[in-house]
Amino acid sequence: MKNLLRWGWNALPIPAFLRSVVERRYLYPHLRHLRRASRYPSGPILVAGFLRSGLGIGEAGRLDVLALRASGKFPELLDVSRIHDIHDFDSTEFADTAIPSEHGVLILHVNAPEVGLALRFMGEKLTRNRPVIGYWAWELPVSPPDWLLACRYLDELWVPSRYVANSFRDCPVPVRVVPHPVFAPLVRRGRTRSDFGLPLHACLFLCLGDGRSDLARKNLIGAVEAFEAAFAGDRSVHLVVKLHHAAPGGAAVEALLRKVQAMPNCSLFSELLDRNDMGDFMDCADVLVSLHRAEGFGLVMAEAMMLGKPVIATGYSGNMDFMDASCAALVGYDLIPAKGHNRSYRGLENAKWAEPHLEEAAHWMKRIAADDSLREKIGRNGRKYVEKKTDPGLFVAAVDDVRSRYLSGNG
Repeated sequence: MKNLLRWGWNALPIPAFLRSVVERRYLYPHLRHLRRASRYPSGPILVAGFLRSGLGIGEAGRLDVLALRASGKFPELLDVSRIHDIHDFDSTEFADTAIPSEHGVLILHVNAPEVGLALRFMGEKLTRNRPVIGYWAWELPVSPPDWLLACRYLDELWVPSRYVANSFRDCPVPVRVVPHPVFAPLVRRGRTRSDFGLPLHACLFLCLGDGRSDLARKNLIGAVEAFEAAFAGDRSVHLVVKLHHAAPGGAAVEALLRKVQAMPNCSLFSELLDRNDMGDFMDCADVLVSLHRAEGFGLVMAEAMMLGKPVIATGYSGNMDFMDASCAALVGYDLIPAKGHNRSYRGLENAKWAEPHLEEAAHWMKRIAADDSLREKIGRNGRKYVEKKTDPGLFVAAVDDVRSRYLSGNG
């Protein structure tokens, strides 16, 4: 029934005004039990979010958990993926705590349109008497006006980069930049190129995306076009396009697939990998490419740098918090009107994002493919820089600070 209602809501020609009113009431419900306070009873940390989904924001929440565990703190966990009927990342490592405590800091790793739904899903018992820290991801330099409605549920808002903080400069609660705690993806299983069906001897370039994200923003097709301009038909180099959840991408995915299939030195990889396999997969690559138009943070880029991989990236948006020209191959760009397909982009006609210079990206691809020492230098510098900028200790310190400010004891 829920899926039928969702289909009808998206498919039927409902007047825009009525749609806006209904969505506001549904997404931002009035939760009477939530009363913001200066002090709350002490208790353990509760991390809630899309912990058992393959979404990027789900991975960000999982990194929070890993950072806290590595510091000797063991947070309670609650997966809220069911509010969107998403459950495609089954891992006992991030299973729900059987009986969560009723007090303590709540770090809620969902975006604004899901905050009210998640709190309602969690219930009054778990949410009424604890500080709520929202941790949001966003990609454009301006935020959707409705998103600020979710701030009434929060004590403060955390964002992963200065770029995102600027987007929420009008937020009515304190906004704090807390970079995602980045770890080198665990490389445990020892899977190799042959295990993944990748070319054994080519210089391997990699770009990644999720069909549920906005593919115009991710600009995978731009990476493919730049690669084609650099290496048309050259089988000594190969580009792997890793794309999972292709079905929701629609026409954008179809255009990308046609482009990939027409190139003899380009292939698609669509398997959804867990963290260990993803570490092996990324370690198989020689170079990561992200010709994005905008990123709130750029977690995949940071993880590749942590593995010592050189990154070719658009020199714009959240990734500039953890890379510069000394440690990444930055690609120039022009700012153009943002024309993505994400529903949250509607009504943001004045928003702009980057159009990367593909000829410059192709030039970098040629240089890096031809020069082993350059690859090693960029990768080495990148690892040192990203380790400093995304040290998990920064996240843990922010959690400790919140506990000392909001809880009536350290618990």
